[in-house]
Amino acid sequence: MKSEFTEENYDGVTITVDENRISKTGITLIIKNDTDKELTFGEDYILEKKILGQ
Repeated sequence: MKSEFTEENYDGVTITVDENRISKTGITLIIKNDTDKELTFGEDYILEKKILGQ
């Protein structure tokens, strides 16, 4: 059975930015899974930008 990770249960999963791979047209994200569960993903991602902490 595959587990689905949501905003509420990301313990053990981190997403970081590769600072050397940022451009006006793209960004490279590194997703690290330190859990014993399988992390699945597709093509759709949403990036949100915090402005003044919001």
